Amino acid sequence: MMKHTSKLFAVPLLAAGAVAQFVPAPTDLITKKGYADINVRYKQVPSGICELDPNVKSYSGYADVDDDQHIFWWFFEARNGDPTEAPLTVWINGGPGSSSMIGLFQELGPCGVGPDMKPFNNPYSWTNVSNMLFIDEPTTVGLSYSVPIPAYKDDSGYIIQLPNNTCPDYAQSYGTCGTYSKPNHTLTANSTESAAPNMWKTLQVCHINKTAQDRRYLEHSSNSAIGLPRRVP
Repeated sequence: MMKHTSKLFAVPLLAAGAVAQFVPAPTDLITKKGYADINVRYKQVPSGICELDPNVKSYSGYADVDDDQHIFWWFFEARNGDPTEAPLTVWINGGPGSSSMIGLFQELGPCGVGPDMKPFNNPYSWTNVSNMLFIDEPTTVGLSYSVPIPAYKDDSGYIIQLPNNTCPDYAQSYGTCGTYSKPNHTLTANSTESAAPNMWKTLQVCHINKTAQDRRYLEHSSNSAIGLPRRVP
């Protein structure tokens, strides 16, 4: 069994409720090589998962920034106008250590989740005018992961590794059995400085199949968002 004293790692890849949720590895992702030789795995997200307009595309996946370090991202096209001409804004909730799914679902993304657990349209979404890229960083935050393990979280916030993908009797009372990231502090970051290199690598998802003339440059627009203009002048 494994224990860890930090609650930073006490977030499962998919929040477990009363029923154990052991998440299998995805098998239907497209893999491409991004800029700086970063592998990017992704798929198109069906309309209705978040964005309700079937004419607006979104994609999600992982940037494989290092061995056993996989950063989750979710990209939404701009709703109005031509998305190939719209700017790109990158959103990170900050910390580092806060999931950007908070910003997506509760603040500025194209949808929220209602009391009936169904998505509803956000008419004030930043995607009205900009392409949006939401990133969970660093590794083990939100849906970003290191080494997936079957485990449960006890009342003290420790992650206890299980021998297999079943929830034994002694763990069922916690209601937290599921797939977690391995609680290894060397596979994540606990400061802005240490998180920055993998954040830079993750941004290379913006450069898939782009020519040198088409690569973006970064321009800080707020504490949590980075605007990416269409072309280098």
